[in-house]
Amino acid sequence: MSRIWGGGWGGQCTIPHLPGGELCEAHAKQLKKQGYLTHGRIDGPIPPKKRKEFEMWQAKLKKQAESKTSAQLTKKEKERQGGTLTDGDGFDESCWRAMGRGAGESTRDRKS
Repeated sequence: MSRIWGGGWGGQCTIPHLPGGELCEAHAKQLKKQGYLTHGRIDGPIPPKKRKEFEMWQAKLKKQAESKTSAQLTKKEKERQGGTLTDGDGFDESCWRAMGRGAGESTRDRKS
């Protein structure tokens, strides 16, 4: 149930959770050590500092995409142009799943 960086777009951790819990081993350790999840829970608000980081990164990615002509955009870049943070009113899971992977995002397959 924890949110991950997801290339600056956010996403849900796909690592299987520990038996009887809602978090994977890494996020459970992070919560125990820090007292909070760096990116928050997927079903809750994004922590303010991380929200600013997400917004800054998304603005950078959108600016890069806008500087290209439509013909130069990759399919993934076109899909991301209308992206939104996962805790906003405009979030739609089907759109998020269609976005593809972001910079630095795991290559593990997403579960449908």
